[in-house]
Order: sequence, then structure tokens, then C-alpha cells
Amino acid sequence: MTEETHLKQWLGKLAQGTVAPEASFDVDHGDGYKCSSSVLDFETERALRYSWAFPDEPTSEVSWEVSPVPEGTKLKLDHSGLSDLIDSYRDGWLVHLTYLALIHRFT
Repeated sequence: MTEETHLKQWLGKLAQGTVAPEASFDVDHGDGYKCSSSVLDFETERALRYSWAFPDEPTSEVSWEVSPVPEGTKLKLDHSGLSDLIDSYRDGWLVHLTYLALIHRFT
């Protein structure tokens, strides 16, 4: 999910930095539209929490939790601090999660 080769397939191109404990990174979502993030929590193969800041939006926070279930893996996403942007992000995350599921299925 956080490796550069996989990240570009489901979220965007890693333009700068790395997704690692106490690191910062920028993801290009296309045409130079970059989101800057700082990792706040990182537990390998279990949890990730980071800031999410596009130039034209207030900073918000994204967290992921991964846990095993009998059917495979349960993934929990929480994107907080969106205010009136929540509706636009709902559809966007659905698309990104669909890409992530496809990558996971074939790796």
C-alpha cells in the first residue's frame, strides 16, 4: 500500500519523500496537483496515520488500519477534518480503494 511502485497505481505518483515513520511525502494526483503529508503514526502492516494537505484545502488527517479476518484482510479508512469537502472525498476514496483492491488481488 505504501511502496512507491504500488502507490502510483492506486493513489498517485510519489513526487517527493517516502511513506515511513516520521517522514514527509508529496503525492502528485495528476497534472502537478500535489498533496503534502507528514507521517504521524506508522505501524508496519498494521496502521498508518498522516496529514493531508492540498494547496487549496484545509489540512486534514488520513488514517488506515489493517487487520486479518477469515475472508482475508479488513481495511479501515478514516479521513477526518474535511468539513464541507466530505461529499467530494467520498466518491474519490471509493475510486482509489477500488484501484487498491485490484492491486492487492493481483500481487
